[in-house]
Order: sequence, then C-alpha cells, then structure tokens
Amino acid sequence: MKSKRDVLLKSFLIFFSTIISLILGSILGSILISVYRSLFYNSTLAANRDPVLLSWLAILGETFAILFIFLFNHFFFKIRVSFFNHGFFLGLKVASPSILFIVINFLVFSSQKHHLTLFELFTAVAVSLSVGIFEEYAARGLMLGNLLSGGGRTFSFLAANLLSAMFFAGLHLINLFSASIAVTAIQMIYVFALGLIFASAYIFSKNLSVTILIHALIDGLAFAANPQAIFGLGNPKVTVTQFAFQGILLIIFLYYTFRIFKKNNLVEVSKKWS
Repeated sequence: MKSKRDVLLKSFLIFFSTIISLILGSILGSILISVYRSLFYNSTLAANRDPVLLSWLAILGETFAILFIFLFNHFFFKIRVSFFNHGFFLGLKVASPSILFIVINFLVFSSQKHHLTLFELFTAVAVSLSVGIFEEYAARGLMLGNLLSGGGRTFSFLAANLLSAMFFAGLHLINLFSASIAVTAIQMIYVFALGLIFASAYIFSKNLSVTILIHALIDGLAFAANPQAIFGLGNPKVTVTQFAFQGILLIIFLYYTFRIFKKNNLVEVSKKWS
C-alpha cells in the first residue's frame, strides 16, 4: 500500500501538471490564432475584439489542454481512468443533487433577452464540453483516482472526496487573472460544492462520462446565458445574498456527501477501486 506522503506528492504533481496543461493549451491556441490573424487581418485592434477569434481561442485552448493532461497521465502518472461502464445510471442517481445547478442556470438562461446566434451556441457547446472533459479528467479521473489508488485504504473515500473537491476549487484560482477576488471566491464555493457531488458520483459508479455530461450541461447553460463569460469579459457583480446562497448550498451538499458515505456499503465500493 502506498504511503500518504507518496500519494499527496503525486497529487501535488497532478495539480501542477493541470495548471501547466492549461497554460500550454492557452499558449498554443494563442500562437495558432496569432498566425491566422497575421495572415487574414490587417488591423490588430479589430482582430483582438473579433468574437469569432475569441471563440476559437477558447475552444483551441481547452482542446490543447485536454491533450496535454492526457499526455502527462500517459507518460508520468499512468492512472487508469474509467469513462464508460454499467454504472452510468448509478452515477446519475448519486449526482442527482447537481440538477439544482442545472435548473438555476436554465432559469437564468431563460430570463435573458439576448438571442444566441448559431455560432454563439456552437461556442457554448464546444467550450463547455471541452472544459467538462478537461476538468473531470483532471479532478476526478486523475486526482481522485490517485487518492483512491489504495482502494480506500490510504485515504478513506470521504477524505479522498473532500481533497479532490478542494483540488477542483483550487484549480479555479486561475480565474483571478480575468475576474475579481469576489467573483473568484464565489466560483470556488460553487465548484467545491459541485466537486463533492461529482466525486461521490465517480466513487460509486467509476464512470467519468456521468460527471462530464452534467458538468458540460451546467457550464453550457451558463455560457449560453452569458456568452461573454466564455472569454472572461465583462465585470459581473456578486452580492452578500449570493454568497449566503452558495454557502447554504455548500452546507447541504456537505451533509449529503457525509450521509451517502455513511449509509452505503463501502466494502462493495472498495472492490471497484482495488
């Protein structure tokens, strides 16, 4: 059995590699867009504001980030990630509280007067799917998979859940480059709560397609409601009420997480991870 120190060290390397993958993906995407811009645009100012180029920059950046994190795992971490199995519906059941986020984002989307263009819809779908694949692969597939490499003996399932949710929230610190501290803080509360549910779903089902699907749907509705959010543009405001609401949701999701591990037979779950 691996020691906790070894597992935590590998977890740190996974976190570092995830950040590096995002940076490399963004750099490579920017290079390709810059080459295209230099060939087909006469005005740099116009190109920098072109929503089509910004959309492709977001899509390419996330797509390349997926490639890099896959390569990191293939050559260094070698963690087996399960995307599909018969546990899909079990995963959906465990992840059912996340439907609340889908409903909220759908209501926000429905209240918007802005009509999406076909390209904005394509961008929302492409970016949300690529973000979902990248973040789920890193946070659940690699981080959670590493924490549970001892089959629940090195770290308990609950401890691994909490640590992977912290990793998921910490990953969003990178948003400080494009958003305020307040906006980033509320995002971290939001994703920590979601991380608890997603980690639970993956632990019980070991089916990553479940969390990718839900993650992409939540983000897709949010991006469709506010296409500018895809590019980190705009200056959204957060209120004390929003912080309080997210805090209440976090408490509810923490309670749900503790309850689901307490009332289920973890011996059977351990067999999936041994």
